[in-house]
Amino acid sequence: SARASGGTRRTSMVTMDATDRTRYDRQLRVWGVEGQERLAHAHVCLLGCGPCGAEALKNLVLGGVGAFTVVDGRRVQDEDLGNNFLLTAEQKDRTRARAVSEALQEMNGSVAGSYVEEEPTTLLARNPSFLGSFGLVLAAQMSADDAAKIDRICRKHGSKLVDVRACGLVATVRIGGEEHPVIEARPDNVPDDLRLLAPWPELDAYVDKFELEALDDATFRHVPYVLLLRKALRRWREEKGDVERPTTSEDRAQVRRILESMARQGDEDNFKEAYASIHKACAAPQTPGELRAVLKDDAVHVHEGSSDFWFLVGGLKRFVERGDGQLPLDGSIPDMTSTTDAYLELQRLYRERATKEADAVGTYVSELLQEVGRDPNSVSKETVKHFCKNARNVQVVRWLPLQEDADLRPSPTLKRYLSGGEPDHHVCLYLLLRASDRFQATHGRLPGVYTSEWEEDVGRLKILAWTLASSLGVSERHAVVDDLALEVCRFGASELHVLAAIAGGIASQEAIKLLTHQFVPLSGTLVFDGMRSTTAVLPL
Repeated sequence: SARASGGTRRTSMVTMDATDRTRYDRQLRVWGVEGQERLAHAHVCLLGCGPCGAEALKNLVLGGVGAFTVVDGRRVQDEDLGNNFLLTAEQKDRTRARAVSEALQEMNGSVAGSYVEEEPTTLLARNPSFLGSFGLVLAAQMSADDAAKIDRICRKHGSKLVDVRACGLVATVRIGGEEHPVIEARPDNVPDDLRLLAPWPELDAYVDKFELEALDDATFRHVPYVLLLRKALRRWREEKGDVERPTTSEDRAQVRRILESMARQGDEDNFKEAYASIHKACAAPQTPGELRAVLKDDAVHVHEGSSDFWFLVGGLKRFVERGDGQLPLDGSIPDMTSTTDAYLELQRLYRERATKEADAVGTYVSELLQEVGRDPNSVSKETVKHFCKNARNVQVVRWLPLQEDADLRPSPTLKRYLSGGEPDHHVCLYLLLRASDRFQATHGRLPGVYTSEWEEDVGRLKILAWTLASSLGVSERHAVVDDLALEVCRFGASELHVLAAIAGGIASQEAIKLLTHQFVPLSGTLVFDGMRSTTAVLPL
């Protein structure tokens, strides 16, 4: 039965009081108000609240997720008290779902919590549509077959799945779902798009206002380098005739010499900034590979049922194809040596141009909506503007069905890593975990669970792993590392809290990416090797 455990679900960031703003201050600086608002509107379901699942959900609750529902039918036993910090001895014989839900509620009373006292597999077999009301599902310690079933349900209802699993000192995290558009990828390095070789009239008019010879020394030292570089590039073009842009090192050296001829003392900071930016300013505009793939995606041919995202992509594609081939300006400029007035005016010019180009994209989006019979104004101007500001880093992540993972179908990646010389330990551990699922299907338990048989289980597990490797086309016996097989059995399928905290942290990080639509989530299976403290993402 489903029961509530208190809390008031927040419906809008506008209702946040000073206490909440202080509480979420650090994360607001990372994903902003929009990201926090998406998180506050999310309802997350946790299937299985052992250490990994509880740690993952704890991080989301502390982060301000709107509501959660815990599904688990097991009761708190002594073994739970040794590895799950959310459980206490006073909670023995209660269901883990109730105990974890109550503990999480105490951590953040503004989050609504509920629980279902039933085994997840039993519940979903009886009522698979139960997951339809959740935007994200966390599945912890599920077998590969059960995870595949949950993935199919999530795909049917348009939900995302984060599957986390720990075995001793090894953990895996995988994501399931159809497709996930990423607009705010937030890459570490963002190139400046200043359009100095393809300026618009207003920018050139502002450049002409600065007659360098007539400026006093103080003003001269604070002319924004963007304007200096535009003057130099314009003079270079005049000298070269019809040449579009400097392409060779000699061309760029000539631009530098022009800049040097414009300087007075030779040590001006604004000129140093201009010298450092020559190469970037001369580079031909490029569309990132991920965005090129999105623009070529079949889904860009929109229909009435297409999501707003694909209408935005379609509008962007028309803007690029019908314009000069460049992406819309994002409207931002870098920090630079300048007077406040000059910087603000330059910033205004770039923002106004970005707004104009975003409006052009919006016109194309409206055309596409009208062409398929939808309201041409159903995608707001603010949505279009936000999309254009981040257009350069737009991506779409898609995942293979987890059934393919459960079946361990032939994978060129796995074969490459397991063949030849010393096999990759992360891939070997992944193979052993898949073999453990086969072991459980055959013996009704995971390897190493019984102390009296764990050494014999090593041989049984290796045989299953060799069989799986053979099905992948790998014949080498050393594809299964003896020491790793021994460790997997020695773990006895245990969940160590120290590793559960790491695995749960990774899972919650991926969940936040999915819920906020910011940053790029995992596209493959993450394997954490706690024996070596290393991590790898396998693009299976």
